[in-house]
Amino acid sequence: MTQYQHLTVLGDSITDQRNHYAHKWYYQWLAEWLAIPTITNLGISGSTIAQPYDPMVERWQAIPESTDLLLIYAGVNDFGRDVPLGQFGDQSTATFYGALQKLLGQITKRYPQATVYFISHVHIGTDFFSAVNQGGYQQQNYEQAIAQVTDLFGVQHISLFNESALSFADAQQAAELSLDSLHPNDAGHEKIAQFLRTKIR
Repeated sequence: MTQYQHLTVLGDSITDQRNHYAHKWYYQWLAEWLAIPTITNLGISGSTIAQPYDPMVERWQAIPESTDLLLIYAGVNDFGRDVPLGQFGDQSTATFYGALQKLLGQITKRYPQATVYFISHVHIGTDFFSAVNQGGYQQQNYEQAIAQVTDLFGVQHISLFNESALSFADAQQAAELSLDSLHPNDAGHEKIAQFLRTKIR
């Protein structure tokens, strides 16, 4: 396994430690297990990849140049906050497809030294977001977009959405691992970190 020196995490409330949803977060577990000395946290609660909510497509430049392991854990707010899905190949940063394509294109060009993983969130329940957003789309539609665009850029996609052992749509797992069928609790963060550890090389 690579000995990484600088982990940067770009994300939303699942990454933003300031919201106090947990005591120890997935990336802290990973940094401990992988002995990574430096962490930069670029999580902002409510953030989307596309415009207009603290969009990652506009704030990726804050990633430090010394980053050698980058985790982008994002996309669930684009679904839940009704960001238009768009279509594969579109160029609009107001759509999920277009913003994700621009984000990954810029990051892979700017940080060729970094190993980049895109993490898509677990299948969520309906306590926080509805099962269908105002555009008529489900979480799985955004998951499909992530799979297409990460493949386009050769970015490694870790799909928590497709892991049945990490489904917050399952009432029992949601009760054990989440606060509200969207945000992981302490046990959820540790379990997510354990899964991520099996994928990061």
